[in-house]
Amino acid sequence: MDDWTLINSCDTLSNRDLVELLGPVGRAFFGRRFQALTEIQRQAIIPILMGQDILVASATASGKTEAIIAPLVARILEVGTHKSS
Repeated sequence: MDDWTLINSCDTLSNRDLVELLGPVGRAFFGRRFQALTEIQRQAIIPILMGQDILVASATASGKTEAIIAPLVARILEVGTHKSS
């Protein structure tokens, strides 16, 4: 599966699937009060997890911070885990 196909697949993944891609970080960010991801969160998670540069513009209180920080923290933890092995 190429990058473009994976990015477009976020439309077919459920909200829970996207949160699970983030592992423990996703459950920490979204788990307890989880209702549904916002549109900006659905669009940003996979490209950020893949290490792609993105530009995010969305209304105030639309979930931009969580959309960016959660996958970045997940990537940092993943890289840290691989380096310590």
